[in-house]
Amino acid sequence: MPYDDGNAPHAQSGWRWCQKCQGLFYALNPDQGTCPADRQAHDSSGSAPYAMPYDDGNAPHAQSGWRWCQKCQGLFYALNPDQGTCPADRQAHDSSGSASYGTPFDVPTTATVAPDPIDVLAPKGDGTGSAVVTVSGFTAPTQLTATLSQAGNQLRAVRYYEAATTVTEPLHREDWPPAWLPPGHPPNPLPLATYTEYGEAKVDGTQPVSVSPGDTITYVIEATGLTVWPPVTGMLNIKGDGWLAPIAVPVSVRVNPLTLTVDSSPLTIQQNNSGALGLQVSSVSPQTEQLTVSGFGTGVTTDTLPLLIPAGSTVAGALAIHTGPQTPVGKVVDFTLQSGTALQAGSPDIEVSVAEMTVSLTGPLIYAAAAGSDVSVPVRVSLNETTENTDITFSAKPPPETAKPPLGISQVFSLSTRHFELNNFSVTDLSHLPQRIERTKNLDPSGSTTETLVLHVSDTAPGGQFTVTFAWQAFNGQQTGTFQVQINVAVRSRTFSWNISSGGLAALGGAAQFTISSDGTTRWSGYAHNSGVDNYDWGFSAVIKPQNTETPVLAVAHHGHLGAREPAASDQWDNTTPPQDPDPNRVVPKVPSTGPNLIAWHFDDYATATATPNTQYSSGIGEFLETALVDIGGFFLGTTPVGQVLGVVIFIGIEAGDLLQSGSFVHGARIAEGILWVLGPSNMLLALAAAAIGEIGDASHEIEQADYDFANQVYADSEGKTTLPPRENILVTNTIGKGNRPFTFENFERKIVMNMGAISGLKNGITADTDVPGETLIHELCHAWQLTHNASSPDLLSKFLTARFQDSAAYDYGPAGPSFDDFGLEAQAQIVQDWFVGRRKRNEEPPTGQRMDPASPYYRYIVGNIRLGQYDD
Repeated sequence: MPYDDGNAPHAQSGWRWCQKCQGLFYALNPDQGTCPADRQAHDSSGSAPYAMPYDDGNAPHAQSGWRWCQKCQGLFYALNPDQGTCPADRQAHDSSGSASYGTPFDVPTTATVAPDPIDVLAPKGDGTGSAVVTVSGFTAPTQLTATLSQAGNQLRAVRYYEAATTVTEPLHREDWPPAWLPPGHPPNPLPLATYTEYGEAKVDGTQPVSVSPGDTITYVIEATGLTVWPPVTGMLNIKGDGWLAPIAVPVSVRVNPLTLTVDSSPLTIQQNNSGALGLQVSSVSPQTEQLTVSGFGTGVTTDTLPLLIPAGSTVAGALAIHTGPQTPVGKVVDFTLQSGTALQAGSPDIEVSVAEMTVSLTGPLIYAAAAGSDVSVPVRVSLNETTENTDITFSAKPPPETAKPPLGISQVFSLSTRHFELNNFSVTDLSHLPQRIERTKNLDPSGSTTETLVLHVSDTAPGGQFTVTFAWQAFNGQQTGTFQVQINVAVRSRTFSWNISSGGLAALGGAAQFTISSDGTTRWSGYAHNSGVDNYDWGFSAVIKPQNTETPVLAVAHHGHLGAREPAASDQWDNTTPPQDPDPNRVVPKVPSTGPNLIAWHFDDYATATATPNTQYSSGIGEFLETALVDIGGFFLGTTPVGQVLGVVIFIGIEAGDLLQSGSFVHGARIAEGILWVLGPSNMLLALAAAAIGEIGDASHEIEQADYDFANQVYADSEGKTTLPPRENILVTNTIGKGNRPFTFENFERKIVMNMGAISGLKNGITADTDVPGETLIHELCHAWQLTHNASSPDLLSKFLTARFQDSAAYDYGPAGPSFDDFGLEAQAQIVQDWFVGRRKRNEEPPTGQRMDPASPYYRYIVGNIRLGQYDD
């Protein structure tokens, strides 16, 4: 029987329980009826008010047929033929004037409410908040309602549902008939159609909703108008039709008195380490709050809490977070800060990374080695108790200042032991594992292992001191490190010796020695005396010619004066590179001063070379130098069938520029005995057959600014930064090669000389040449780019000029794909030229592509090499 609490809309109020007969009677009439216990009036003292449900079909869990007797005021069942006995007159009950009632069956509560109890936490500030409540577990159909009882009006239970709304609007395109679609067209205006739209709607929880077994109903407790203190409490009553009693769930609603601000910066903490999470807590609570933390993952701990937040105060600080060696690697789970009156979740971006590895040398820092030997470098590797496994890879590299080709560390040293896997567990039988895993290094109890890195010194390694940097990486590159050792490689030497003598009246005698060493040092020394009666100038020169025709020739020379009858060694010289003599007046022979030491690089070729000496006397310095140049040229022409480019000579003991006292086309060049000698960088002379020159010019100038700017549409990056040498370092001459071929080289002033012929003096600049203006300029400037971004060496200069005077096959390049440095020097320049013009392939005339096409397959070399100044990939 439902209580008369106003929540039974289909029931009649006024019914009471009689404590004498234990029956129900209608108590709102003046006559309290007749009690069958003593035939006196019913006694309702101690009775609760009840509401008798009407038998109107709204009480599915009720029995029909109950009526009110107007004589005794009691409730009786009227559907039997016998109407029972009324205690008022001992006759049948009289139901005239009675409504039809349905008494509820004894249906137990059959649902579950969660959460129970309900805690609604309103954010600090606006005094509003909410909590979600679910009702489920129904065993029978019913009509469900939800009401809230409370002291004030701040709480309300509502139910959200999907509501359908009918709208009338123009016919949607997806509903058009085919005749309206293109090429047809719809009518204007479009006809209207009726559509149903669905959206979320909200009703009060007191509105009943039909539920069946398996359903889940969701209510939302909404709180408004809350104050910080005190908390609001109430009771949520969930009632099903026919239930004997509602489900009553306590509700506590409170404003969060704490405002928490957590540092949002990502925080990474290594295993077995600590980190600090910055936070600030402000409280508007009238009492002290105790803040605790929970929810961190396995192996993560924090400072001792609780943290006390005094009433109405703000506390700022850092929460120390600690990890252990076995804390799982990855994101730390969200945590919860909790106080006595508030809960607040925190989701900081905290990651746990693997513990820092330790890689250290266990042997000496300096090692002595010979060419062709191995150097064993022991290292100790520790995973520092972490449970993570990793591969570790070692590599050897030179310090940056020596990492230039051709003498890079890869040509001197190679690392044979460079990779193994570290496992922090014990394996006793590896026979069943793949070959790669057989190199597994199982760690000792301290989480460490000692390994040996074997560094092989090449057979052709130059002597000297080398600083080798070992680099290691592990955990997919997340951890890296370096350490260095010094390798002292024994120096190898070759000495060429000559006796100096002459017959006749000159009576010249003496000796000369030239020693080259694998570390790149040289020593040119000797003495001479005169036992004759005349004074005279004299000179001695020698040419060291390797069997390898691509290796530069070495030329040593000395010129002096001898007085009459000087039997002692009156003319002595001793030139060493690097110089060992502190005398600032001593002439220091010049070997390449930039880039790698070429004598060291080519030592094995020089060690097996042949040497040809030449002695002159009774000559001045000019005559001696002229004769020396002719002799060296004759040596080339007589012994070296290398075509139009004869070779490169490195001079030691004299200034190469002294050999070119007069220039025949530009400063720093001359023709002698059919050879064009060009003064290159680092005391080098470049020997070309004069027949390779089509026309010797007589003028040179810096490249025009307009031409330089024009070229930078190819050679400058998106920000306008060029990779060409500075404009003042590029000279243009009117000399031209045979067959009207321009050619380019680097001269003794380290300037790029572009020999362009007649177009060098065109009024409108070099860009006005040929069928496509500027393509010759773009090609030759690629050679300037090559000389700038590759090691400036005789090897490169010789190959560079040789390629220029070869046949057209040197310009072929084929499909895109190989690395840029895999193409020849002329092929590289032709790629750049053809991309500029728009040729899709070599010799395509007319070009069928777009000029400077970013979709060209060769564009990769423009953006990946040319505009980055990157010669090799």
